[in-house]
Amino acid sequence: MMACAMVDHGRMLDLLASEGQLLTAATHDAHADLPVSGASGRTLGQSVGHLGDLCEDALSWMGASESAARNWGPPRQAGLRELTGRFTARLADLLAEFGTRSPQERCATWWPHDHTVGFWLRRILHATTVHRVDVQTAAGVEMTPIDPALALDGIDEVLRLWFGYRLRALGISPTRPCSVVVKAAGRSWRVSATPQDIEVWSPTDEPSAPGTGAGRPGAGPAGVLGGFGASGPGGFGAKGSDGCGGSVDSEVSAVLSGEPPAVYLWLWGRLPDRAVTADGDPDAIAQLWGLLRLATR
Repeated sequence: MMACAMVDHGRMLDLLASEGQLLTAATHDAHADLPVSGASGRTLGQSVGHLGDLCEDALSWMGASESAARNWGPPRQAGLRELTGRFTARLADLLAEFGTRSPQERCATWWPHDHTVGFWLRRILHATTVHRVDVQTAAGVEMTPIDPALALDGIDEVLRLWFGYRLRALGISPTRPCSVVVKAAGRSWRVSATPQDIEVWSPTDEPSAPGTGAGRPGAGPAGVLGGFGASGPGGFGAKGSDGCGGSVDSEVSAVLSGEPPAVYLWLWGRLPDRAVTADGDPDAIAQLWGLLRLATR
C-alpha cells in the first residue's frame, strides 16, 4: 500500500532541490559548533552530518550498489565544508534516483504501509526541510517560509509515521490515555494514545488507509466522528460541545491548531507553545509533545 502524500511527485522534487539549496547556502560563513534551537539537541555541523547520514540511509534502502556505498560515510576531516559537501553530493544522488524512478516503484522501507520510492522522497523532503530550518536558525539567517502545502503534508507524515507507527515499534506507550485533535488549514487528525494502543485518524481516511480508525463505533456520514474536524458552533471549536450534544471532554482531551508551518514545526519540536493555539487539557498537549520527542529522537 502506498500512502497518499498531499504534494505531487514533481512538486516534491522541486521542493527537495530548493530546500537542499537553502540549507547549503545557510552554512556559508557559519560555524559548525553553533547550537540548534528547539528539541534537536544538535549543533549546526551535527545537523548537516545527520542529514547526510539520512540521505545515505535512504539510498541504501532504495538499493544502491556496494561500489557506490564504499564512497560514503563521514568525511575524514569533518569540518562544516566537508559535511556540507557530503550532504550536497548524496542529495544529488537521491534527486537523480527520484527523477528517474516512478514514485510507485517498489522498494524496501521501514514503514509497513508504504514500500515505494515515493516513501523515501517524502521522508527525505521533510527531513531536509526541518534541518534546513535548524541550520538557518542556528546560523542567524532569516528563516525561509515553508510551503503551506508541504507543511500540511508534513503534519500528516509526523503524526502517522512517527507518532502512529514509530512509538508502537519502539514499544513506547503513554502513562495515561489522552486524545488530541490537530487542526490546520481545514484538515484534522485525531491522535489517541492509551497504554494499550496508539491511533491516528482523519475524516478523509479511506476504510483501508494506514492509521485509520475505520469501523470504530460512532462513525457518522462522510467519516465524521462526533463532529470531528468541525469548527465554530457545534464543532470542536465550540466550548462544551462535541457537535453531538455531548462534552468535548468525552471525545477529546485537547485541540491543537494553527497555520500549517507553525503546527508542523511545533510537532517537530522546533517552535514554542506560543506558536500554536491549544484548547483543553494542557497535560494532553504536553503528552503529545513528549511522545513525539521520544518517537523522533
